[in-house]
Amino acid sequence: MNALSSTVLIRYNTETGNFQGFTADALDNGFDIQGGQGYIVNVPQAQTFTFSGTAWTNSSSAAAAPTAAVNVTPRAWAFVVSGRFANTADSYTVSVTNERTNLTATSPVQRGYFAAAFGDLTQKSVIQAGDAITVQVLDTAGNLVDEPTTYTVTPKMIEDAFLSLALEVAPHPEATMLLQNYPNPFNPETWIPYQLSEAAVVTITIYDVAGNVVRSLNLGHQAAGYYRGRSQAAYWNGRNNLNERVASGIYFYQIQAGEFAATRRVLILK
Repeated sequence: MNALSSTVLIRYNTETGNFQGFTADALDNGFDIQGGQGYIVNVPQAQTFTFSGTAWTNSSSAAAAPTAAVNVTPRAWAFVVSGRFANTADSYTVSVTNERTNLTATSPVQRGYFAAAFGDLTQKSVIQAGDAITVQVLDTAGNLVDEPTTYTVTPKMIEDAFLSLALEVAPHPEATMLLQNYPNPFNPETWIPYQLSEAAVVTITIYDVAGNVVRSLNLGHQAAGYYRGRSQAAYWNGRNNLNERVASGIYFYQIQAGEFAATRRVLILK
C-alpha cells in the first residue's frame, strides 16, 4: 500500500461473492496478491501505475510478464469501514449498513481489527457523501452487543475510500428502553425491539384502545443487552391470545422489565 500511496486495498472473493478490505491501520500485512483474482486499489490522486511480474493464465505454459498502465481515478464504487477495538472483541462481527441503499457489509473481528468492504464490479456507486452508515457489533449468535452508531459520509471519506473507527464495546446498555416496533404500520407480523440495562423478567402486553388485553408475550428472564434484531426482538404475529387475527386499528404495547415499564403505539393495516 505504501508503494502505491494507496488508502485502501479490496479483493473480491469469487467463492463467497463478498469483498474483503485492507487498510493501513491493519495489524498485519493483509492478504496475498494472487493471480486470477480481482483487486481494487484506491489512491487519492489520479496517476499511472506499472505492474510487473508473472502473468496469470489458464494455460499450462508460462507467459512473459507484461506491463499494464492503469489510469486510476477516485470512485465511490468501493468503500471500506475499518478500525480497531479498544477492548477484546475477537468473537464479534462488525456489520455496516448504508441506510440509503440498504446495502450491508460485514467483517469478523481479528486481533481487534475489522474491515467491512463495499464494492460493485460494474463500477456503480455504492456510497456517496451525505449517506448515513450504521455500524453494529454482533456476537456469535447474531445478537447486538452494543448500541448501534450512525456516521455521516463526508467528501473526504469518499476520496480516501474508507472510514476509520476506534470502537469500544460497552458491557451493557446504560438504560432500559422500549423501542418502536417495525414495520409500523404492519400486516401481518411485527417485531418489538428493546434493551435492558440489567437482567430482568420481561413481559410485553398488547392492548386495544379500550384497554383490553389482546396478547401477552412472556419472554422470561433476559440478560442485560440489546434485543433489536429480528432474532432477538419480541415477535408478534398480529393474533390475540386465542390465536385469532386481530382487526385493523390502533393498539398499544407495554413492556414490564423488573421495575421498568413503558408503552408505545402500534398500527395494524389490512
